Amino acid sequence: MPPIRDKFTIHSKAVVCQDVELKGDITIGAGNYLCDSGSIVIGSGCIIEEGAIIVNRRKEVMRIGDDNLFEIGCRVESPTVGNFNTICTRARVHHTLRISSYCVIGANVLVVPTEDEILDEYTVIYGPARSVARGAAGARYKKRTSGGSTLSI
Repeated sequence: MPPIRDKFTIHSKAVVCQDVELKGDITIGAGNYLCDSGSIVIGSGCIIEEGAIIVNRRKEVMRIGDDNLFEIGCRVESPTVGNFNTICTRARVHHTLRISSYCVIGANVLVVPTEDEILDEYTVIYGPARSVARGAAGARYKKRTSGGSTLSI
């Protein structure tokens, strides 16, 4: 397999700090702000839409896997994000949550675990606008099974 070549498409109105390490084929849209107090490593094939904010609040390296979608206006502080995840429009993920792979955080959902937590693979979190996941009324968890059906958690 040939090595992955670095190819960056960064909009002129995006801010990417020097500490951020980008690898692979990455597109960063207008109004994005990638900065941190620690390092951020972003895998290949990620799409970071307008106004998305990715912040590293820890001293450890923040690792974002391949083929993730960060939709308009979302904010992610999770120290690890696996592969093939979708963080929907205006969703917010606190730094106490680690996201595995194949997960979806719904639009306008705020995820704030009180303790460090790892989100299982294939988990979908959704709810009414500005619902706070993990303990708040109205927030829903579903785990997708390989057959396409969902299980309520």
